[in-house]
Amino acid sequence: MELIEKEISKSTLIIQVNGELITHEEVEKFRRVLTSREHRNMVINLGQVSFLCSLAIGMMIMGYKQSSARQGSFILCQAPKEAEDSLRDMGLLDLLTFAKDENEAMTMLGEN
Repeated sequence: MELIEKEISKSTLIIQVNGELITHEEVEKFRRVLTSREHRNMVINLGQVSFLCSLAIGMMIMGYKQSSARQGSFILCQAPKEAEDSLRDMGLLDLLTFAKDENEAMTMLGEN
């Protein structure tokens, strides 16, 4: 698993996740990135993710809560159908915000 961080502004960070988020080590790396940044807004690009375990989904909920506490937004984009299905099964589609791609997410945040 690889994480690519793109700082858009002082308040917005895009994290592109490549590969699988299934092992404890990979999820811990993802958690460290989410919690070590002070950005209000986070966009998580899941376009290259092949699998998300329940721990990874838990980290996304934590990221959502962190962004909300900072009066910001937490947006998932390019989520594969399998990831959306898992989030739907957990009842999280109404909680999390989805965008078609990074450009749409930036527009939603007023960064374009």
